[in-house]
Amino acid sequence: MTLRPPPLAPVPPPVRLPVRVHPRAAHLRLVWDGRAVELWLTEPPVDGGANRAATLALARWLRVAPGRVHLIRGARAREKLFAVEGPVSLPPPDPAPSGAA
Repeated sequence: MTLRPPPLAPVPPPVRLPVRVHPRAAHLRLVWDGRAVELWLTEPPVDGGANRAATLALARWLRVAPGRVHLIRGARAREKLFAVEGPVSLPPPDPAPSGAA
């Protein structure tokens, strides 16, 4: 028996995703609460490296080409806004950690 991810809910384009980035993290991690993405990146925020890594991580997570993901606000901030061109399906929100209110 193979496990398959749950079906994705269609979302009309364009999709704008608020993202909070944590550069220089020990491990790559992405958390989606249904409204915003929290993204831990191993890259430092030097010469746009963290922005490029965030773009690639979002594209991989959304299963779209990296060229369809654009940073539209927050190039030098932790709070960013990305736009995704074309049709894209957002996965359901991650479950809340146990013990969360």
